Amino acid sequence: MNELDLARAIRDGAAPSPSRCGNAWLFAIRISGTGIAERKSVGETAYRPPEVWTGAEMQQRAAGLPVIYGHPPKKTLDGAEYVKRVVGAVVLPYAKDGELWGIARVFDEEAAADMASGEFSTSPCANFGPDDATRVTGTDSVLLIERDPSMLDHVAVVLNNGNIGGGVWDKGGPGAGIRIDSTKEHIVSEEREPKTEGGASKELGDKLDTVLGTMAGIADMCASMGKRLDALEKPKADALRPDPAGCGGAPVTESAAVRHDRERDEAEALADIQSRCDAVATTHGERAPAPMAGERPRAYRERLLRLYQRHSKEYANADLRTIPDGNVFDAIENSIYADSLREAERPTDIPQGRLREVSRRDPSGRVITEFYGAYDSAFSRFKQEPRRVTHLGIPAKAA
Repeated sequence: MNELDLARAIRDGAAPSPSRCGNAWLFAIRISGTGIAERKSVGETAYRPPEVWTGAEMQQRAAGLPVIYGHPPKKTLDGAEYVKRVVGAVVLPYAKDGELWGIARVFDEEAAADMASGEFSTSPCANFGPDDATRVTGTDSVLLIERDPSMLDHVAVVLNNGNIGGGVWDKGGPGAGIRIDSTKEHIVSEEREPKTEGGASKELGDKLDTVLGTMAGIADMCASMGKRLDALEKPKADALRPDPAGCGGAPVTESAAVRHDRERDEAEALADIQSRCDAVATTHGERAPAPMAGERPRAYRERLLRLYQRHSKEYANADLRTIPDGNVFDAIENSIYADSLREAERPTDIPQGRLREVSRRDPSGRVITEFYGAYDSAFSRFKQEPRRVTHLGIPAKAA
């Protein structure tokens, strides 16, 4: 098994992370998370679209990404900081659970021991140009929609802050940027490695560590599978609850009052969504379609937005299903509708031979109707057939 075979095995869960590989250790690490994360230190919220940050092109760009020990003071690397901090490199990027991960080859023994301790996570650094991200300023926060960075700079190994992780993409939870299937005791430097009696080879010891690590990984997978099965069974047990008299169980059902309030709130939300879209649709000579039976508000918003998404230069190809509810989705919705209104005011996609009617009200309340399209589309039917002079009927003079 060569280093690439071992990296693939770690990626697929067939070998533990970390695993020894010659003069280095191979770790599975998170390069970047996706979705929403808060950067409390700078007072902003970031959103990284999964389709961009886990795509094939981003995986290619992450190959060879430097793995460093802590972020440099100036955030990005230079020659001096590279020499001081680099401990390895990403050799096999891949997508995992909607995040960008990679197998890192770590040469520094002390850094490898720290990474295996469970007390460290990862934090990426990327550079964004003015056209690579959109900044949406709210009343009390700033939302940064980070799309395609101009450069991936590095991924840093950072110390966890107690139980809330060490990197932004731990999202306030436990540090989960480094996959640990074996223990710190498996990582020792050449100088500290105990000698075996009877001349047993170091290679045999390494193989034994790998086998033990693999067994530990299998045990963890079995425990995880057991928890998932328990979670699947739990709803069945929770489906019944004791009645006030304590005689067995009764089905947990939604009260009529609660159901009425929920249905009323959803109906109002659907009406607001349709009204907003209708304000845009009428500028295109159209009407917003009504919600379908049983359609939830979020699904209805997505369906209406897709009707006018083509007018947005920035989000024409965005997969709206992957965008979470909240400020990010609201900002993208506002942007799509604003672009569609601009397109209605100055249409650019009218087919040849057709006109588009745009109606609006002026400040006094009068309805102003304008038509857009090519000149011939409006007036060709009123044109007369062209006439040409073929001869002049001038009588000949008498002799």
